[in-house]
Amino acid sequence: MTNIQLKKIQAAKEAQATKAQASKVNGDNDGITVNTKPVTNADMVEAAMLHILNSKLIEQGKPTYKSYSDYINPPKNYVVNQEEKNIDPVTPLNKIEAEALDFGGQPLKAKGEVYHIVSGGYYIGFNKSRCYIQKDDSNEVNILLHGNKNYGDSSVMAMIPNKSFRDVTKAELDSIVKGKPAYKDVFQAYSKCKNFQNVVLDTTNATSIW
Repeated sequence: MTNIQLKKIQAAKEAQATKAQASKVNGDNDGITVNTKPVTNADMVEAAMLHILNSKLIEQGKPTYKSYSDYINPPKNYVVNQEEKNIDPVTPLNKIEAEALDFGGQPLKAKGEVYHIVSGGYYIGFNKSRCYIQKDDSNEVNILLHGNKNYGDSSVMAMIPNKSFRDVTKAELDSIVKGKPAYKDVFQAYSKCKNFQNVVLDTTNATSIW
């Protein structure tokens, strides 16, 4: 949404508020309630985000959100494809940040096997072509990546910095499971990235590796 479109939205809301106030002064009691609060920067940002979200949904033939609040807390009758809603689709890394918007913050389950590296203090899971890692004492799940730079166990990349970063392979995962390194030692070879699509690991059914 451009600045011109945002200004038009603001102007329309202000005009509506002015009209409503005039009707009130003239004793117009038609039962219509209009929000006369001034439009804030936050309102304009939400309008822009809603436009982006709904444009994507329209392209996919899905129902749109009536408000940004509906995106944050989807109504119970909002129709979402169950497979997309529940199962990690393993979106390509070059699209994962943008397509994170498609899922409205609803958790997606990593479908592959999950291992609990007991001595290392973490869970590690693999789904088709993506590896996830989660510490024992945390609910935060991160994507495990291989790249030309390691950021250590205390840093989570908020974005993928360059094209050298790729998904961990199944062979690399098997090597981690076999070697059972401590959590911090995993990040001597790998880095972790923000879990853009809110993927969760099924830790209750994890295979324990002692």
